[in-house]
Amino acid sequence: MWCPKLFSWSAGALCAAGLLGNPAQADETGPATTPAPATLRTVIRSEEIPDTTNAKPLRRAFFSAGTNRFAFVVPEDFQLDAAIPGKIILTSPDYFCFITIQLVSAATSEDGGMVIRSYRNQALNEFPLGTISNEFELRAANHSGPAYELRWNNPSGASQLACASYIPCQAGVLKFTLLSNAEHYSKNLTHFRCLLRSFQNNESGKLEIIAVSGAS
Repeated sequence: MWCPKLFSWSAGALCAAGLLGNPAQADETGPATTPAPATLRTVIRSEEIPDTTNAKPLRRAFFSAGTNRFAFVVPEDFQLDAAIPGKIILTSPDYFCFITIQLVSAATSEDGGMVIRSYRNQALNEFPLGTISNEFELRAANHSGPAYELRWNNPSGASQLACASYIPCQAGVLKFTLLSNAEHYSKNLTHFRCLLRSFQNNESGKLEIIAVSGAS
């Protein structure tokens, strides 16, 4: 079945983390990404899950930017907000987990290659209180890119964590961020990974939706 069902942050905390405001500027090495200017036009559709009884309908979000179309499964009971131009914010019912999705354009180096090296600095700039504690790779929509886990303590001393991932694709760079507290991070990271695994696009010419069954 879809990943398991799933803390509290104020609007000020989200702004400090860069989730409600404008994306952070890159460092002097040059920007790896620039914000997509248009609102991501988003709709949500409910789907019954075959081979299950008394299960909640699955909710799948579809969004487009120009001719690029994308779809992903919304974690159970999460609220979706696409009011901020170029950004989708998903919030858990207990307000302890925030996931954002952006499609941003990618700068290139002089030889035409992606400026991968500055993604790390982008993550540090977006979460200025954090230090990177882990680096790894994440996949979405048949592409992969770097991901960075960051950790810091808030003014009251509570440990907070974030994960920022930058996944290049034909349409630009898919930027995913997760914001959580340490206590719930493992569970919320599972939601984050499940969302990425469900991500699909129309790079092949048609947006192919893979059905979810009760046994998947």
